Amino acid sequence: MWHDELVEPRYRPDLAVVKDDRTIAVVEIKARAHTTVAWAEQLRRALLGDQSSQTYFIVAARDRTYVWSGEAAEPNVFDTSALLGPVLARARIALGAATEETMALAVSEWLLEFTLQPPRGGNGFTREQAALMDLGKQLRDGTIVREPVYA
Repeated sequence: MWHDELVEPRYRPDLAVVKDDRTIAVVEIKARAHTTVAWAEQLRRALLGDQSSQTYFIVAARDRTYVWSGEAAEPNVFDTSALLGPVLARARIALGAATEETMALAVSEWLLEFTLQPPRGGNGFTREQAALMDLGKQLRDGTIVREPVYA
């Protein structure tokens, strides 16, 4: 179910969101802390190569979640506990103890909320909040694909 716009990547991402036969977002999940933008950028290059401008790219790690929007040179950086904490708390799993598998389930749940109902808002949002709202709008009615296989 992986689509042509991402050709011959070196690695397979953990999740993707597709809509209208197009990949909207690629997601990589790592159960590690002490991450940096440079580290996340290396993952982005390894997974997307030269095709990075065609999709959202998300790296979810224990400490931070990095979200690139299309051609953005720098990601928006979020505290992962703020994004995934509520989902993990419902499952009674501490973020520090989460494995990549449990984090993948939490990220899937977080993205599912976006596909069903994007965040709403008004005026005065930070750049990061606006980026999440835009991500939510783009993912609306998308399908989450686990360990996508390239066509």
